[in-house]
Amino acid sequence: MSGGFNSYGDEGRIPQRIDLLVGALKVTKADFVTLIDTFRWNDIFSDEQLKKLFGYEYIFRIILEDDYLQKKGWDNGMVVMTHIADVEFEKISLGSRYAIKSVVPIEGKKIDIFSTYLNDKDEDIRLEQLNKLFTHINKNNPSVLTGDFNSIDQGDWSKYGSEILHMFARFPSLKSMEKALFQMERGEVTALIKQQGFVDADDIKRRRTIPSRLFPVNTVKPLLRLDYAFYNNLVRLREFKVLTGALFDYTSDHYPITFELE
Repeated sequence: MSGGFNSYGDEGRIPQRIDLLVGALKVTKADFVTLIDTFRWNDIFSDEQLKKLFGYEYIFRIILEDDYLQKKGWDNGMVVMTHIADVEFEKISLGSRYAIKSVVPIEGKKIDIFSTYLNDKDEDIRLEQLNKLFTHINKNNPSVLTGDFNSIDQGDWSKYGSEILHMFARFPSLKSMEKALFQMERGEVTALIKQQGFVDADDIKRRRTIPSRLFPVNTVKPLLRLDYAFYNNLVRLREFKVLTGALFDYTSDHYPITFELE
């Protein structure tokens, strides 16, 4: 959420939530991390500073270079971090913004991990970005797609859509978000990913990831699932979690997902 700053207009040198972010990552003990929305990190942190802060040996980061965001007055970034040596990192184009492809050596094999942050307003733009992403995927390679897809799975909307509509009715201040919500409700992004042979890592429990306690109104619990991991048939999922609780309530507006693969 805005690089750990309180807002996209913040011009400070240190993000207010940086200590929470560091603490949250230490709890996960993850071998490989994707951070979405690292606003201004390219301006205020060097790679060496990030390595020291988070304790990871290898860092790769990008700016999205998205015209839509730049017209709003800012741009966003992504960072991947890992302890694993010999990872091959690549900045890949999704047409209107960029993503990260990481080729990660595991147990003598390699897995392609695509760290992705799709447009937050329009399902058609998200579908265009997703189709560009597919051009970078080799179906013969073990592959994982993960990140903030900003789209509601069709099965999720049928399950808890009425709760979301009730929230909007209760809080008129959220009216400005309705248009984006109804675009997300289309659910075509996750449907297309599944059509390409990928499996939803949380297809059974469908645990929701947003909003946290940083949301401007008190929703009591997360209402939407916008953060996903998908994997193809050359990967086996061992465990998937959404991390909630006191530490994660105020680290970001999204709760983090973690998963173990083999």
